[in-house]
Amino acid sequence: MDKLEIIKTMNLFLFDMDGTLYLGNRLYDFTIELLQAIRNAGKRYLFMTNNSSKSVMDYVKKLDKLGIAA
Repeated sequence: MDKLEIIKTMNLFLFDMDGTLYLGNRLYDFTIELLQAIRNAGKRYLFMTNNSSKSVMDYVKKLDKLGIAA
């Protein structure tokens, strides 16, 4: 089963952020392509974290700076 087929089998993707989509202030090479493929398939994704040291808006701003619309 290729990557696109896997995406088609799910409706919602939940992503931890730091260490999964980025590390510190460095976005992983695959992140933008993965999120775009999910959107192109008409699916949704949500971001999660267990780090409560920042507000939701802080995380939205960080993702935006990394090139991820949240």
